Amino acid sequence: MHYIAAKNVADAAKTAGVNRFIHMSANGTRKNAVSGYHITKYMAEEYIKESGLDFTIFRPSLIYGKGDSFISMLAGYMRKTPVFTYFGDGSYPMQPVSVYEVADAFTEAVFRDSSIGKTYPLCGNRVYSYKELLIEIAAAMNKNITLIPVPEVFIKAGIALFGGFSFFPITKDQFTMLKEGNTCPEMTAFSELGIEFRNFSEEIKKYI
Repeated sequence: MHYIAAKNVADAAKTAGVNRFIHMSANGTRKNAVSGYHITKYMAEEYIKESGLDFTIFRPSLIYGKGDSFISMLAGYMRKTPVFTYFGDGSYPMQPVSVYEVADAFTEAVFRDSSIGKTYPLCGNRVYSYKELLIEIAAAMNKNITLIPVPEVFIKAGIALFGGFSFFPITKDQFTMLKEGNTCPEMTAFSELGIEFRNFSEEIKKYI
């Protein structure tokens, strides 16, 4: 879907005579990616770059905000129990970005020709370990939570057995990406587009 949908939209834009194209990809997208998710994202990026359109590509990291799928899911689990498990040692780094930061980036790019032809990683201004992220979520909910690590071997076994079922909280691709971490190699989008950073700890209090 990532490739076909992007191709169809880019082709439709060219047919309609729309030359400006702002595309949302994903942080971690690259040619030699280990996850199918990032590989198809890379294919979409390459098609857009060769399309002849005046493109700007954004690669957001973990997006948070009202209605998100990840932070809200973790908060939902925490509401149900005083004990919460996490994968492995919980050290993998994450740099969540607000949906409002992403929206600001898209809006500013439309009016700044200097962004044409560029690919911007989009991350917030703080790197958390996965375990630290869980602690921040619990604090935002005023929830006392006990965190217990689950060895990676058990997670892999669970994914092998149940990864294809909707009730299981993580897929093989998602676990691969989680272990890789999700941080940005550079942060030029904020300075070049005039975007202000938002505070993760304060922002999540508004919706979880």
